[in-house]
Amino acid sequence: MWTVFPWILGFGVMFAGYLAWFQNMGSTFNIVSLYQVFPILGIWAWSIMWTHFAIWELRRLKPSLSGNRLYSKVSGTLVFWLLLLHPGILAVEQFRQGKGLPPASYYAYAGETGAWLIALGLVGLVGFLFYEVIIRFEKNPKVKKMWWLVNITQTVAMASIFTHGLNLGSDIHGGWFRTYWVWLGLMLIPCLLHTHWVDLKTALRKS
Repeated sequence: MWTVFPWILGFGVMFAGYLAWFQNMGSTFNIVSLYQVFPILGIWAWSIMWTHFAIWELRRLKPSLSGNRLYSKVSGTLVFWLLLLHPGILAVEQFRQGKGLPPASYYAYAGETGAWLIALGLVGLVGFLFYEVIIRFEKNPKVKKMWWLVNITQTVAMASIFTHGLNLGSDIHGGWFRTYWVWLGLMLIPCLLHTHWVDLKTALRKS
């Protein structure tokens, strides 16, 4: 059961995001308008990342549970491309509409009141891309020693994207999916706190 659990969880959060997006689009969906395409990609990216934290927490609570390398590899690659496509598609559509290039076109899309949310989205994007680079050096002794700092960057990234989506996401403005999104955020908090608590205990033990 544990072997298929990550896949069930991953498909579950993706289906929930798709369902909210589909309900929001309804009969107005137009594939020509990229404005209707990019939101679901951001929802999927954060949701899949959420499954990583949830699975890691379960494995910390029960160390006998094995890792699922295939899920980690497939979902990690998917998140990487979703993270690039979400802002990339918006940038293309804004350029097509004569709004210029990023980051100015992003701020034009969100308006003055949403500028800080765009900034949070960019912070989250940089944080996640940083992880995609640093994970390739995780066995390096110097990187291992500073991994607590990597964990902090991921907490900042997850919190930034969560807030970005909650306040700016067109599919998270109300209804059941907003409640669902908040609950995912609340369930993430103990996972993140536990991560940093383990990091702190490890640092104290070595000092």
